[in-house]
Amino acid sequence: MRSQSGPRLAVCVKGIFYPDPSAVPRLVEWLELQSILGVEKVFLHYISLSFEAMTMLRHYEQRGLVVLKEFVWTGPYLRYHSGA
Repeated sequence: MRSQSGPRLAVCVKGIFYPDPSAVPRLVEWLELQSILGVEKVFLHYISLSFEAMTMLRHYEQRGLVVLKEFVWTGPYLRYHSGA
């Protein structure tokens, strides 16, 4: 983690969709890379996650690297998401 006096960096990820657990290793690799590069927080907005992906992301949330937020479809986008 960088010193509090230096620059701070966060990443915001829009609506991720990982229903397949086989994608979990790639997500772990990406999160670890963000940490190595000095990212202090990764804000993840998720649409759908496998049990394995959610379990792994909760681990990173407990470590303080990830902040999980459920992505909620609203307004005109709700129509496209629901197939109406």
